[in-house]
Amino acid sequence: MTRATERAYSELQQAFDFYNQRLFDGELPDCLITFQRGKNTMGYFSYRRFVAADGSGRMIDEIALNPEYFPVYPLIEVMQTLVHEQCHMWQYHYGNPSRKTYHNAQWAAKMESIGLMPSSTGRPGGAKVGQKIKGSVWISKIIVR
Repeated sequence: MTRATERAYSELQQAFDFYNQRLFDGELPDCLITFQRGKNTMGYFSYRRFVAADGSGRMIDEIALNPEYFPVYPLIEVMQTLVHEQCHMWQYHYGNPSRKTYHNAQWAAKMESIGLMPSSTGRPGGAKVGQKIKGSVWISKIIVR
């Protein structure tokens, strides 16, 4: 019998790996996926947040997802949030990020290139760049198995 914590984190790791391969050609590095509650946020990305447990001194990024949203929003929106944060990760490792939590034109272009349309409103037609991007709309690609 799989325990709840093991199952939850295993499923998130599988989703991260699936989207990393499918949308990012496997180029994203390993990260620590965490559950973090935060007011008015479904998730966030933190560059080099933790020290690797293997004793190497290597720094590990964090992708945090807010479990309070899981029972309220459909799975597809949780996965959109994961991929949204993976785009931040991609930008920190291969692009030029702006100030913390800002969604710039390069980030928006990456989102669109993998099939997500960034939107300040969570609906088509919202601003693609800015401090607060409330949601993203899938425009192509297979997103759930």
